[in-house]
Amino acid sequence: MRLIRLVPAAVAIAILSGCQKPADPLAAAPKARLTEAEAIRIATMPLTNWSTENAKALDAAYAPDAIGFDASAAPLVPNGAAFVKINQDFMAMKFDKVNVRMRKVQILSEDIFIFTSYTDLASTHGPGKASSWRCTGVFQRQPDDKFQMVNEHCSFPPTP
Repeated sequence: MRLIRLVPAAVAIAILSGCQKPADPLAAAPKARLTEAEAIRIATMPLTNWSTENAKALDAAYAPDAIGFDASAAPLVPNGAAFVKINQDFMAMKFDKVNVRMRKVQILSEDIFIFTSYTDLASTHGPGKASSWRCTGVFQRQPDDKFQMVNEHCSFPPTP
């Protein structure tokens, strides 16, 4: 009697297991897990390029549709191209000492993270001798699998 009950269940399992679709050979491989260390590396790259005056690498950190507020520009920065001009002006200050005093990474998903920092900058040979900045950047994975900043907000800390 017990065997009679098990046979229909075994047949149903066999039929259903044959209905599974095979894996798509063209499907994208699973993305690598975004770690805090990788997010910090990506987010601090613009800081490194300010001090090395690597304009192309700095500009590549911004997505074409990036928007944001910069302490040196009053209106909303409307796109990545506008950040290019801001970055050129910033690099002309020739900051060669960068100290990220505080930082926090918030990983929202495998494709989006937020990097918030308080950074002190100094220049031994440029027109701007010292400056402190508070910045928050939102980074998003792009179709080419690289992360770019899609939103940035920087401000000067209030004077005590």
